[in-house]
Amino acid sequence: MATHDASVPAQKDGNPETVEEMSEKAAETSKTGEEVKVEEKKMTENMTIITSEHFQYRFHKIKATGVTGARRDELFKANKIEYYRFSSDERKSRHFRIQFRDRMNRLKQHGAIGQYGASSTMQDTWEYNMDVLGVKLDCLFDEVQLCITFQETFQSSEKSGCPTTSWKGNAFKIEGGYTWSDVVGEAARRDVILVGGGTPVSHKTIRSCSSSVVECRKSVGCLGGWMQGGGHGPAVQEHGLGADQVLEAQVVLANGWVVTASPCQHPDLFFAIRGGGGSTYGVVISTTVKAHPTTQMTAQQLSMAPLNSSYKPEFMRAVELLHNAYPDLLDEGFSGYGSWSVQSPTPLVYNYNYTLGEDIEANFTTGFTHTLSVFNQTIKTAQSAFAPVLRQLAPYEGRSLFINITYSSFPTYATFYDALSGIESPIGSSAALGSRLLDRKALTSTQLNPTLEVLAGTPDQYTSVNLVLVGGGQVARDGADGHSGVNPAWRTAYLHNIVARGWAPGADAATRHAVYDDITKVKVQAMKDLAPDTGAYMNEVTILMNPLDAGKAIP
Repeated sequence: MATHDASVPAQKDGNPETVEEMSEKAAETSKTGEEVKVEEKKMTENMTIITSEHFQYRFHKIKATGVTGARRDELFKANKIEYYRFSSDERKSRHFRIQFRDRMNRLKQHGAIGQYGASSTMQDTWEYNMDVLGVKLDCLFDEVQLCITFQETFQSSEKSGCPTTSWKGNAFKIEGGYTWSDVVGEAARRDVILVGGGTPVSHKTIRSCSSSVVECRKSVGCLGGWMQGGGHGPAVQEHGLGADQVLEAQVVLANGWVVTASPCQHPDLFFAIRGGGGSTYGVVISTTVKAHPTTQMTAQQLSMAPLNSSYKPEFMRAVELLHNAYPDLLDEGFSGYGSWSVQSPTPLVYNYNYTLGEDIEANFTTGFTHTLSVFNQTIKTAQSAFAPVLRQLAPYEGRSLFINITYSSFPTYATFYDALSGIESPIGSSAALGSRLLDRKALTSTQLNPTLEVLAGTPDQYTSVNLVLVGGGQVARDGADGHSGVNPAWRTAYLHNIVARGWAPGADAATRHAVYDDITKVKVQAMKDLAPDTGAYMNEVTILMNPLDAGKAIP
C-alpha cells in the first residue's frame, strides 16, 4: 500500500486547497508546457501503484500538478474521479447551500458520511467530500431517486462476475442517505419486494416536513445498523433477514480506502457487515440487495382483552396458548408483530363493542394484539391454518375474554406494507428495554407460563412486551450461507421478544436505575433462563434510551 508523500498539499482547517489556490500556485511556479508534461508523467506513474478506489490521494495528486482545464479532466477520468464543477450562480445561491447542507446532514445521520462535515460552503470542499465518498452529486440535488438503481439481473462489480454468488434475479443498488420510505416506492413501481424495516413513512410525509420542525418522522435507514446488525421486517420470514439480502457493498475503511465487499472481494469484510454490527468495520456507502417478485398478501389482526380485572389469569393463559402456537404458525408461513401488557399507559385494544348484558364500549389497557401476514395465500387458507388455535381460545371468548379476529386481503406486498406494516416509535422516549431470541423449545416449555408472569410484572410497572414474529422460513434456511455474520440464534428462533419499561419525565437517577435493574436482572434474566442457548438481537438489546444518556448502558 502506498503512503502519502510530500507532494500531497497540506490542508487548511481540515479542508483541501481550492481550485483557485491551485491555479495561483501553478502560475507562480511558471512551469513550461514541457515541464507540465513531465510532471504529469511522473504523477501518472506514481498513480499506478495506488488503488483506483483511493479517492482522496488521487484527487490531491492530480491537483498538486497545477494542471487545469481539459488536461486535468482527462487525468480525473483516467483515475476514475467524477469531478463536478458548480457554476457561479449555484455557488452564490442560498437555496443551493441550504439544500446541500440539509442533504449532507441527512447522509451523516444515516451513516453515509463519517468525518467529512457539511458546514463548509467552499466549492472545492463540496467536490472533495463527494469524491472521497464516491457519491454522485445527482444523489444529493435531484428529486428523482437516481441513486436507487434497479437491475433486471444482478450485476456484479466483478467484470467476469462473482462465481460464488448464485443470485440471478432482480436487484437494487442503494447508495447512502436513503431510508426504506424512499426505496419501497421504487420497488412497488417494478412489482418487486425489498426486505426492509417495518416502519414505513411515505414520500409525502417526509417532504411535507417543514424546515422549522425540529423532529420529522423518518423510517429505518437502508445501509446502517438495521442491515448490518441483521435487519428484521415484514418480509423477513419469507425472504430472509436484511443482512442476508446484501449481494455486495461499497465500504469506506478506517484508512480512507473505499473497497467493494462481496463473496469474491474482501469476503471477510462481506461476512462482517452482513450481521456483525453497524459502523463497526467501516462506513457502508452503498449496497446491492436482492429484489423478489411481488405477490398477494393475506393479513390477520387479532385483539384480545379480559372482560374485567378478575380475569387476568385467563388472559395470561390465552397469551401462553398463542406463544405455544407460534412455531407451528410460522412454519405455515405466518409472520408479523404484536404486543401485550397487563397494564399499558395507553389502550391496547380500542373502541370495540361487545355484549355483556348490555352494549359497552371500552378501551382496554390490559390486552394483547398481533398482526400476522402470509404470502401468496387466500383468506380461506389462512383461516384454516389458524383454526387449531381458535379452537383452543374458544372456551374463553365471551366468558372471560373479549377476542376479535379479522382478515384482510391485499393484491400486492406494497399495498399490504402501506396499510398495516409497523408504526413509528415516539421520538425521544425514555425507557429501558431488553430482549431475547426464543426458539421452539422455549415457546413450548412448561417454564413459559412463569416466565410470562415475570415479564408481565405488576400493574404499577406499566411493562410492555413486544413480539417480533419473523423467525423460521427463509431465516432458518439462510443459516447455510457461509457469508452471513448474524447471530446464529436467529436460525433457530421464532420470536424476538422485547420487554420494556419507562419512567415519568424528570425521573431521578435512582428511579431510572431501578427500572433498568428490573429489566436486566429480573425480566431479561427470566428469558435467559427460559432460552439459555440462544442470544439476543444486537440492534434491540438491553440499553437505556433516555436521550440524556445518549444510548449508554448503565453498568
